[in-house]
Amino acid sequence: MRFVIQRVSSASVTIDGKVRGEIGKGFVVLIGIGEDDTKEIADKEIAQGYKKEISKSNIKNKIATK
Repeated sequence: MRFVIQRVSSASVTIDGKVRGEIGKGFVVLIGIGEDDTKEIADKEIAQGYKKEISKSNIKNKIATK
């Protein structure tokens, strides 16, 4: 299982020319799931990745405000 987490100012998902979902400022998570991956593994990995991204975000904000 692999995750890519990216902070965005906005993002959308378009399928067959129709926007199926969109967000403003937030995080986009791309997930690659294999045959042996379980919901429990996914939940744990998402939580860990989110915490890491939030920590990086907080560090960048502190640096930018100094």
